[in-house]
Amino acid sequence: MTATYKTTGSKYEATKDLDITEIAKLVRKDIKNLFSNFPSVKISVRVERYSMGQSLHVKADNTGLVERSTEARAVEANMKTLVNQYNFDDSDHMSDYYHVRFHSNVRVES
Repeated sequence: MTATYKTTGSKYEATKDLDITEIAKLVRKDIKNLFSNFPSVKISVRVERYSMGQSLHVKADNTGLVERSTEARAVEANMKTLVNQYNFDDSDHMSDYYHVRFHSNVRVES
């Protein structure tokens, strides 16, 4: 018997018919709201398309945080949670089956 770990983000259903570029715009807006008290933070949300998939790359620059500090890790975790709200994961890692709406790479850099 195979264990399934399917997850669906809270904003997936409302956005499931949108292209990844439209998702990127929504993510950019949400992350800017997350950093609304930090106007010096530069947010970068990039889309990458490739054979058999697509990725969303999210980066926060000039945060005034040391990259690997506890605070930076918390900010990064919040950004990942925000991005995952638009995603789904129906993968089975035991059998090397990967099925996601998009792959994501989220990081905080100082």
